[in-house]
Amino acid sequence: MTYAPARPGAGWSGADQSVIELPWQAEFCTQAMLLYDGQALSTGVGGSGTWTVANQGIFYEFWVYEPTTVYKLGWINGSAAGGNTCVALYNSDTNARLATTGPTLRVGNSLKQYVDVADTLLLPGQSYRAAMSHDSVTANQSAVQASNLISLPELLLAQLKVQASVATLPDPCTPVDPTAILALPTILLATMAATG
Repeated sequence: MTYAPARPGAGWSGADQSVIELPWQAEFCTQAMLLYDGQALSTGVGGSGTWTVANQGIFYEFWVYEPTTVYKLGWINGSAAGGNTCVALYNSDTNARLATTGPTLRVGNSLKQYVDVADTLLLPGQSYRAAMSHDSVTANQSAVQASNLISLPELLLAQLKVQASVATLPDPCTPVDPTAILALPTILLATMAATG
């Protein structure tokens, strides 16, 4: 079997079509469709900002349009990278963890940072969660400050979830509804799709 960059249904306009950026691509993510009325969130107001609550996990629900293998997980560092980040993928129905970076030191200001994970097959017809936690409220990451964009009821409608005290994202996860507005960081999924 050979692999090629994963490409979802017609109309996906991501600059790097082998990377899914959550929650900013409405083609994949409930939050994107609801937070910006179906427009791609890449047009939102973003920048470098601090993590809202140390060791709080933020969970985005998403899906894929074809069998897709995730082989790296990542994020975008802000202007003052530092601290440790953990990114993980979960099955939304069972809350079972499918892949994780484990706590990883952020290196490189204002750069995308990826960590290899075990190849993880995602299938259409199933919903998943991508999650991120960070152990510092002083180091920066690229994020959209939700307080500038959205109300708490809208966050709840968009099915955004959080989990406290998770420097290392657990297996299984037990995410709950947020009780306050928070920054929305970018989670990166480097993907491959089977071609034959």
